[in-house]
Amino acid sequence: MTGEKNLYTIEYAKFARINLIIGSHTFTEVFGVESLAKKIKDKFDDVDIIRLKEEYLEV
Repeated sequence: MTGEKNLYTIEYAKFARINLIIGSHTFTEVFGVESLAKKIKDKFDDVDIIRLKEEYLEV
């Protein structure tokens, strides 16, 4: 699983016969940060987690 791709990565995965999951850089980061925030909140009840809404374009 990766957040970035290039032609070499795709071709190597085909050659090596391995599964490759390509997410976008933005979306792979979002879920990682949300997971970390949840773990922090679970451990420290007095911490407030605020998610800022972003507008972005994935191409």
